[in-house]
Amino acid sequence: LRMQKSYLATLFTSLGVPMLLGGDEFGRTQRGNNNAYCQDNEISWFDWALLETNRELFDFCKGVIAFRKENAVFARDTYFTGTPSKKGGESDLLWFDAKGAPQTWTPEDLSLGCYVNGSENGGVAMYAIFNPSMTTAQFKLPAQPWRVRIDTAQGAGQDVVDAERAPRVQAGNTLVVRPKSMMVLTSHR
Repeated sequence: LRMQKSYLATLFTSLGVPMLLGGDEFGRTQRGNNNAYCQDNEISWFDWALLETNRELFDFCKGVIAFRKENAVFARDTYFTGTPSKKGGESDLLWFDAKGAPQTWTPEDLSLGCYVNGSENGGVAMYAIFNPSMTTAQFKLPAQPWRVRIDTAQGAGQDVVDAERAPRVQAGNTLVVRPKSMMVLTSHR
């Protein structure tokens, strides 16, 4: 469930048009069949009972879609450059390792932090943290007050929260990110 949530959160916090296969939002599977169109059996049929069985995943999917709609940065039609978009400004997007240093892109360092400058998102800075490893990671956060908006390691009702209810994290603190999970933090002006 945590990995399904992480995949959905990654999809909906990426640039471009998110594409879901019908039923992904409630855990439907075609058991690896990439051409289920020609199958007239349980491989291509929708089991609507999964909607209730996997209600937590469905509600999470609705939450990350709402989060995407709330943040204009996901609707941009240009790529980030990693440089200031305005003369004398900060870079539009920066990548970090868990220690808060610039990412070196080595195979040993699986964890990743992505900072989106607030000037690119209507004044709301964003920090996405990815921990694909099997161990807990400690992330040093950039020097801003943050709120945890998405945490794929949390259960229903705590995995996606609105800005007013979101737990606060102090600037420069270290944040524990559980294995195989993703977090998205926002910082408001």
